[in-house]
Amino acid sequence: MSHTTSILDLPNELLFHVKKFIPDADLRTHVCYYHTCARIAGLARIDHKDEQEDTVSWTDIAFDCIARDGFCDHPQCGGGLLERSAHQMKGAPACIEDDDYEDPQCHPLFGWVEFARCGQDTTEEGFLRSLHEGVTYAAEPSLSLARHPIATRSFATFFPLSEMFIFTIAGEDDPIVKRTSGVTVWDIQNMVQLVYVFMTIFA
Repeated sequence: MSHTTSILDLPNELLFHVKKFIPDADLRTHVCYYHTCARIAGLARIDHKDEQEDTVSWTDIAFDCIARDGFCDHPQCGGGLLERSAHQMKGAPACIEDDDYEDPQCHPLFGWVEFARCGQDTTEEGFLRSLHEGVTYAAEPSLSLARHPIATRSFATFFPLSEMFIFTIAGEDDPIVKRTSGVTVWDIQNMVQLVYVFMTIFA
């Protein structure tokens, strides 16, 4: 009886060697490779054994993001966004000196984000504008920004900022968004919701 050889017949040492041919920035391929079979999935845990138990598991976050959003076909999400982010971060300095300061660029995703009233609530939920004309958020709940972790975990600007002001119509006591590792798209969405609630209550 003939036997077809596959990658699963390789020893663990060679499976690790195969992994080296996947570019570090190609997150989707890394996750898909680890999902090939249970043995390769187990290697992921060995490969990331240096993660501290008392810190966040970036391995788990990566797996979750790719499972939920890695193959989204929206131009500002999914694989397209991962590739652009990797290209931007490639060769980027760990920090920027004052002499090298340039105005940061807002994430182009914001040009696709809109807000819709959620039932009778006073809050508004951010959503991605559909690629198809006439398709509304109510008709396609999957457009909810909360369902796109790759988009929401992206930095709100490039280069990343740890502190941003949100300028409101009132122009007084403009709220500040802070995150040590860099303000994200989700941070901005949350602050917009809070500002909307405040302006609704005190209008």
